[in-house]
Amino acid sequence: MKIKKIKFNYENRQYLKLFESIDINFYKKYICYVKNYLRNKRASFLDIGCGNGNVLAELAKDGYKNIFGCEISSLFLEAARKKGLRNLYHYGGKVLPFSANSFKVVGSFGVLEHVDDPEVFLSEHIRVAKKFGIIIVVCPNFLSPFFPFPQPRLNKFSKRIVNIPKILGKLKSKECNFEKVSPIIRKDFQPDDDMIVMTNLIDIETFFRQKKCKILYSAGFLNRYNSLIKIIESIPVVKYFFPSCFLVAEKL
Repeated sequence: MKIKKIKFNYENRQYLKLFESIDINFYKKYICYVKNYLRNKRASFLDIGCGNGNVLAELAKDGYKNIFGCEISSLFLEAARKKGLRNLYHYGGKVLPFSANSFKVVGSFGVLEHVDDPEVFLSEHIRVAKKFGIIIVVCPNFLSPFFPFPQPRLNKFSKRIVNIPKILGKLKSKECNFEKVSPIIRKDFQPDDDMIVMTNLIDIETFFRQKKCKILYSAGFLNRYNSLIKIIESIPVVKYFFPSCFLVAEKL
């Protein structure tokens, strides 16, 4: 059976079912950081690639009023609207449907690895953030050599060992160079099958530095946050080997 790529990527009901099964604690650290920078519950927040609205629904429960979401999938937008969410917009994948300098906080969780042009995507985060606004980017670190992924390219250490020289090379370079790969198209969808960017913390940091943003926090775990993790992540270079990318930047 031939599977249409656009349906696989954007209108996949199996994908939506997977999202609906995710426990809200998976987003706990992301939500915590969003709230930390939205001290005023009427301050504006944009969740780019909001999916079925898990994060926005949690913020709405806590009384946040000026929260927005945009999403490329009409299927996921419909699921988000069923949660009673408003201020939801369709996003075509390039230019965000918002004016420059619109939001106090702009975030994306698990989206960067799916976009056609990661640098354009991240530039849009900066464009729609207000001056001194906060940008939060969370995604997998596909260059992690020690943590397995369900993705067939990265599910064995023998396949990931090549990432060690890649990490060292990127640390020596001053260039931002996101590697692109082809998605895995199969009827039995698995997590990360549709990733097309080898997202990693080094390239993300480099990008925001080049754009004259101030990096406030950069870490290698997306939902682990305790004293021990903080100590481990503070060791130079070590965070680049962890399974995730969690970056907070300020637009200057």
